Amino acid sequence: MDLEGYAWPAATTPVKGNIAIACHTAAYMADRIADAARVPLLMTRDFLFSNAAPLEATVLAFAAGGDYARMRADATAAYAAVQQRPVAKMAGVFTNPADRRWGK
Repeated sequence: MDLEGYAWPAATTPVKGNIAIACHTAAYMADRIADAARVPLLMTRDFLFSNAAPLEATVLAFAAGGDYARMRADATAAYAAVQQRPVAKMAGVFTNPADRRWGK
């Protein structure tokens, strides 16, 4: 996860949401993408099996007008279903600005 070579868009560009589903993306990217032009819709705080279910759930929640908490909850539920695990056991995997652990 080497971000040094990536040229982030200027803050004057339109606002874009970011979804990063891979192991521990918040630790690598949270401080670099949270600004007026780059909104972190969903990131991760743990190891996980990367798959499309949480991405799809986040996009659908966003399209339906869901807030950060709804996007995170829907991603967690979708991921738990794919992993065949209880949602409560997966609750700490995803993060975004509505999470009490965001930025820590």
